[in-house]
Amino acid sequence: MAKEDRSLVEAQKRLLRKPVTSDITIKSGDRTWKLEGSRSEAQSRVITLHDDHPDAVDLMLLYLYTLEVPNLERTGDAEKCMLLGDKYDLPALHDGGRKAIESSIQRNVPRWHALTDLGKRQWVDFFERVWSWQIKNAIGIRTLLFAYLASVADILIEDTLFQDLLWENRGFNLAFVKAVIKEAKG
Repeated sequence: MAKEDRSLVEAQKRLLRKPVTSDITIKSGDRTWKLEGSRSEAQSRVITLHDDHPDAVDLMLLYLYTLEVPNLERTGDAEKCMLLGDKYDLPALHDGGRKAIESSIQRNVPRWHALTDLGKRQWVDFFERVWSWQIKNAIGIRTLLFAYLASVADILIEDTLFQDLLWENRGFNLAFVKAVIKEAKG
């Protein structure tokens, strides 16, 4: 990115964090963002996003101000961005989240045996959430996820957290078995 473009992005980030004027307020959970708009003070308004996680709203606003997908190293942030990108029809935010999730799956699932119990619990929780998604591209992420799970099935099947997931979620169990069979067939 050119130096001029980078300085514009940094200026937009500062404007989001400390607006000169504020006529639009966004609320989510216990957080509030004062945004600049084109309305007069007499027309200022408050928008409350009841169903959206405050961290996700912050990432979405950062994207809207800079038109850059934020750094999504944490799988939870990537998931939030993907879901909000889908909900509010922001394809670049959705795709940035999806790509970060795919990258995280590729890095972490094959080394399941090296994860701590907490790390495994977080991934099992993530697997359950992925299974319940009703969004665009969910099938693609599920396919990738199950391919990686099948590639380490011999390790996973011995893990009690993963066994519980299979026991409690029949649909997930069936999809996992299908992926293992597909992996075995090569």
